Amino acid sequence: MVCDDLIRQSQGLKILSTEQCKGQGLNLRKSQAETLKQSLIAQQVQEQHVYINIDSNASDNEEDKDNNVNSNEVERPPYDNNDEVEVGGATMQLDD
Repeated sequence: MVCDDLIRQSQGLKILSTEQCKGQGLNLRKSQAETLKQSLIAQQVQEQHVYINIDSNASDNEEDKDNNVNSNEVERPPYDNNDEVEVGGATMQLDD
């Protein structure tokens, strides 16, 4: 509060009473809450946009698998000749 008073005094403004300062603090908290709310909304929209892009890329990849025009990748079968499957980085042997 002392710093605020010095700033106001240097600008030639009236120094506020304690009661007036309390009201300003309340207004400041309201504006901060609104700013945080807007930031959260923007973040959620951005996350939804990323999910939409991931989903649309997945459907594009399905189309690429069908015509194999835009992909240089070779589709690997789920099992190798020795009936091994990789799960989470670990190779498991399948039992018949």
